[in-house]
Amino acid sequence: MKTLYDGKYLSLVSRNDWEFSTRKNVKGVVEIVAITDDDELLLVEQWREPVQSRVLELPAGLVGDIDKDESFEEAAKRELIEETGYKAFDLFCILSSPASAGVSDEILTYIIASDLEKVSEGGGDNSEDIIVHKVPFKNPFTIDAENKKFRDFLKKKSKEGVLIDSRILSGIALLFL
Repeated sequence: MKTLYDGKYLSLVSRNDWEFSTRKNVKGVVEIVAITDDDELLLVEQWREPVQSRVLELPAGLVGDIDKDESFEEAAKRELIEETGYKAFDLFCILSSPASAGVSDEILTYIIASDLEKVSEGGGDNSEDIIVHKVPFKNPFTIDAENKKFRDFLKKKSKEGVLIDSRILSGIALLFL
């Protein structure tokens, strides 16, 4: 593998005539599908510089960026508290998947979080400006009044110019496998 560019957090590399990005000093990324006892899906909204927009996402974060020995479950617990203010007492790792296999070697690990307790305000660390959303949620793939709230929320955010990360739908689909 040949390094074409070496930045602070990312590198651009070439292998077998294929160029792609790789994260430095991390094991992967956790995507957290967190459902409260009141059947609310926790989502976060934050500015994302590469797309020059606020983006609605699942709570997520890097694994091993702070402690190289950190497990995926430990990273999910830490990130969930940091971003949303909720502590999870039950975590289940359900799937690992490439984020964008054509341009990055980044692997996402989806973790289902339940048995949640509000322990802080959340909102991210000093470098983040995260808005936490609790959205009514049951099975958004059915058509009924309760789940219309979920779809209406997504439509409203989109009309406000907020981009909707498709990993939200990927993550919640995993709940119904």
